[in-house]
Amino acid sequence: MAEKYSGTRFETVFEKKSVPETDEKAGSLVKWCRIFAEMRLSQKIGKGYSGNLSYRTKKGFIITGTAVSFEKLTKKDLVEVVSCDEKTRQVRVTGIIEPSSEAFMHSMVYNARPEVNAVFHLHDKKVVENAEKMGLPITKDLPYGSIERAKNAAKTLEGTNYIVINGEGMLATGATIEEAALLTLEKYKNAQKIRK
Repeated sequence: MAEKYSGTRFETVFEKKSVPETDEKAGSLVKWCRIFAEMRLSQKIGKGYSGNLSYRTKKGFIITGTAVSFEKLTKKDLVEVVSCDEKTRQVRVTGIIEPSSEAFMHSMVYNARPEVNAVFHLHDKKVVENAEKMGLPITKDLPYGSIERAKNAAKTLEGTNYIVINGEGMLATGATIEEAALLTLEKYKNAQKIRK
């Protein structure tokens, strides 16, 4: 069962408190956020919403803000993470809101996989329920937003582009936003075909 959300577990340092500069990739990310909201892969949990999507930039990566509604998300809800410091637990950003609580997980995946340019973490219940039947790699059960979870996710992703986050959701990667999105859709459809 997913742990109750209680905010980010790091200190956000705003290098610039403004909407980050974006390109057409931001529009694509917003489009996929809306699609995944319709599919109920991002849902209301407590005071916020589940899931986080990102793509690599020259400075770091653009990620959805913490607990934002994918259904209503705009470019103002995107944050550019320029660094994640494991020792100080600081995340340096450009944005007007805090980045997703899983910023460290995205950062560690990008650091470990230079060919990856998009990371999608969503709450696909059907995939989680059928992970073993589908032969999908599964992470250890670790607290959301923790350094340990981030490291374990990056390690579990070795040799694959799709994993299950134990008891909670999935993580898909791709060389492009479209690639990560299509992989997410493929596994979603495969899970729908499995009977109990």
